[in-house]
Amino acid sequence: MFKNRLPTRSTNHTSESFSYKVFSRAIPNHWIIRDLSERDYGIDVLVEYVTDDNEVTGKLAAIQLKSTSELSFNKDNEWRFYKVKPSTTDYWLNSNIPAFIFFVSEDEDIFFLSVNDYVKRNYDRYLENENFYYGITPENRFSVKDFVEKYESVYASDVSEMALININYLYEDFYSFFMENYKRDELMILDSDDERLNQIDLLSYRLSVLSKEVSIKWTVTSLDEIVVANNYKDELCEFHLSMFMDELDKQMQLIIKGLLIRIAPYIHYWFKKDPYFVKFLVECDKDLLKNIRWKSIQAGRGIPVT
Repeated sequence: MFKNRLPTRSTNHTSESFSYKVFSRAIPNHWIIRDLSERDYGIDVLVEYVTDDNEVTGKLAAIQLKSTSELSFNKDNEWRFYKVKPSTTDYWLNSNIPAFIFFVSEDEDIFFLSVNDYVKRNYDRYLENENFYYGITPENRFSVKDFVEKYESVYASDVSEMALININYLYEDFYSFFMENYKRDELMILDSDDERLNQIDLLSYRLSVLSKEVSIKWTVTSLDEIVVANNYKDELCEFHLSMFMDELDKQMQLIIKGLLIRIAPYIHYWFKKDPYFVKFLVECDKDLLKNIRWKSIQAGRGIPVT
């Protein structure tokens, strides 16, 4: 007869299994869950987003599951979770895969946070407090739609940070070209080997890449289209070039205004990361360059500028 010495299942293991089951039931069946053999570093599973048309995107999200017996909001409509080591947060932030924390209550309520988004919104507290907590509100309740939107937002933010920082260099290059070449001899014909055409092509390309990186719709009418629509003896003239610069100018302003809206929730993070970039966006004259140029001409003639 054998002795009745059986192993016991730990509370932690039970909680992990519970949160995993609730999470896996909550996400769409056609999404792919990739289990990990080791989960000691703050990632329980990887989720691969699959579109409603069953397109496998290759875009992964790192998921940390947290089970809690009680999830009740305080008078400020917030619930705080303190049990995340600072090293775990830093591990998530240094990962090239966007990380999310999912909180699962005993009632099977699910809430989630993007680590990247939350830390940037609370960057001063992250820098100053070793006991950094994650706070959720009723707005963080999980839905597939909200998760996809947050994932796309975080993913776009991660891949475009260098583009954001470098916008000031592009603006300076375009500003210099614009002020030197706008509204020159309007009917003068441009030679196909004019070096300025190569310069404006490069500026246009850089601006189109930046627009894509920061998810701003490209609205520019191409130089070829402008020539066709505004022909003058079948030749490319200076006034065509000026019209094209106007198109690029409008696109630049769309980007600058869009970026100001985008960084607003993370302003403390960006001030610490790159104060020159923030200063450029805040102080950059939001007027069109053609208006700035005209004001400078007026000022040079002694005409008051408002």
